[in-house]
Amino acid sequence: MAAALNLPDSLSQLQGLRTLALDFNKMEDVPPAVCELRNLTRLYLGSNRLMNLPAEVKNLQNLRCLWIGDNRLKTLPPDLVRMETCLANRLVD
Repeated sequence: MAAALNLPDSLSQLQGLRTLALDFNKMEDVPPAVCELRNLTRLYLGSNRLMNLPAEVKNLQNLRCLWIGDNRLKTLPPDLVRMETCLANRLVD
């Protein structure tokens, strides 16, 4: 079994980044540095092992597309639901 993805904190320095694909990486948590990338417009987190999303996802005000399908999510942060984001999601029962 392959190890889960481990991203460096320096990822947050990529402030010009618009698209970040972290799908299919066996992640159990969203790295804090991801929520500091305020210019992201597309974030792909699908097909991981996420059980929740951090409340800090609300910092991604430019986010227009978020793929979170095929994870272990039960709920979404209330601020995320209020954002004008195209959610591609399938919550697991």
